[in-house]
Amino acid sequence: MLLDVACGNAASAWFDREEHPVVLTISLNTNYVAAVDAGRVTAVGRTAGGGRKLVHVNGELHHEDGTLIATAAGVFKRHKLAR
Repeated sequence: MLLDVACGNAASAWFDREEHPVVLTISLNTNYVAAVDAGRVTAVGRTAGGGRKLVHVNGELHHEDGTLIATAAGVFKRHKLAR
């Protein structure tokens, strides 16, 4: 879930850094690399490219000690809300 949120926020900023439009997760592939028992984790999403409607995002989840816990690759779509 944390990777989905981090990647979704990066995707939203890709489309508009000021407004942060709603995005939908089209796909999200997650690879678990290590286990964690306790402590804080940080998720980061980075855009890898995209167009007017779709954007590709990569994410990483790290433990507070720097250990890589999981990686993700996803596609997100800009969603136009009815007004």
